[in-house]
Amino acid sequence: MDDGSRATEADVYAANLSFTLKELQRKVREHQSELEKIRAAQTEVPLSPQDQATVIKTALTTINTTSEPFLPFAGSVLPALLALRRAHQTITESRTYLESHAAEADRERKQLESDRTNLKDQHLLTDALTSRIAALRQELAAKAEMRPEDSAREKMDELRAKTKAYDKERKQLMRALLDFIDNQLAPMLAAEELGGPVVGDIMEVDPDDLAAGFNAQGKLKKPKGGEEDKRQRRIDEIWGAAAGRTSGGKYSQHKRFYRHYRSACVPR
Repeated sequence: MDDGSRATEADVYAANLSFTLKELQRKVREHQSELEKIRAAQTEVPLSPQDQATVIKTALTTINTTSEPFLPFAGSVLPALLALRRAHQTITESRTYLESHAAEADRERKQLESDRTNLKDQHLLTDALTSRIAALRQELAAKAEMRPEDSAREKMDELRAKTKAYDKERKQLMRALLDFIDNQLAPMLAAEELGGPVVGDIMEVDPDDLAAGFNAQGKLKKPKGGEEDKRQRRIDEIWGAAAGRTSGGKYSQHKRFYRHYRSACVPR
């Protein structure tokens, strides 16, 4: 659409609007003229309030029954203006309603998402239960066809397999326990017996340093040359001379005791 067409439409719209305004003004003038005629025709005698009310009712009845309703002429923009005002009012009210219910709509949306998630979980659970029920029915059907001795034999095989698995796990746990005792707990116990820190204060203790002993502050003493027999006598006093010496006296009675216990409890 070019500029000339736009100018023509604008002129037509302006002309229609001006004509509608003139038509409304003409109607106003007509009603004013009729009102003046009625006032001029009235007598000078003042009317009572009841008479005035009667005159007004009569005039309204006459106007409503005899006068034709005002309708805009063909091509008038008044209907379009009224429709535009109504549409604008509806849009404004709709926006106000949406803004006032935005929080509620968001809450309902979140609730809907939560319900959908719960429904999905319920479907998954239902499928899992259905599969489990089908598997149990198949198992019951298979066992119903088995002889009593076959069923008993199957139960015994299951018990033997569980017992074997439990024994294997028990041995692994026992080996781990004895390994902890040999490598960590026994040196800490020996250090505590020799006057060192209590068990748990230090996590790593070298067995070669235990023979040197600890000072009053609980710290390791520095070993001196030619004191091997003295250190060994001190170890014998603590653990007992009957325990013997192994690898130059580096292993305590605790370790020998736990090794004996391990060999008795854990078959190699």
